[in-house]
Amino acid sequence: MSSLSNDTPSDPGQSPVIVDPGSVYTVIQGTWVKILKNGEEIYNSSNATADEIDFLVYLATGTYTIRTWAKRDTMNGIMDIELDGVVISSKDWYAAAGAYDIVQDDTGISVTESKLHTLGLVVNGKHASSTGYLIRVQKITLQRTA
Repeated sequence: MSSLSNDTPSDPGQSPVIVDPGSVYTVIQGTWVKILKNGEEIYNSSNATADEIDFLVYLATGTYTIRTWAKRDTMNGIMDIELDGVVISSKDWYAAAGAYDIVQDDTGISVTESKLHTLGLVVNGKHASSTGYLIRVQKITLQRTA
């Protein structure tokens, strides 16, 4: 299954495309669970490297900022964000103490074709101090900036 946002950004500054736990998705590897905890989140309960979940999003040609809201914790791993199978970001979600609503931005993401794109979240290892490979995502937005 896949997610298609109703917000189709055609002009910079228009409403962002939003991917959240309520979006429909395709599990590529592992087990992913939606829960209500400090808001909604989706996480890989299989807790393994290479766990992957994909969303379909329509993006117009342009430059984007991707903003990710997630939980950092002692058992969290490193998450790659892929666009059409190409890694565009890698974030370490480990922290010595748990905290929700941590926001990380990636700017200057270039989209060269207006179409449905696959946005993938892939577990790619863990911090040396982490006790696991969990990824706990609350929301991702893709804002067209140019």
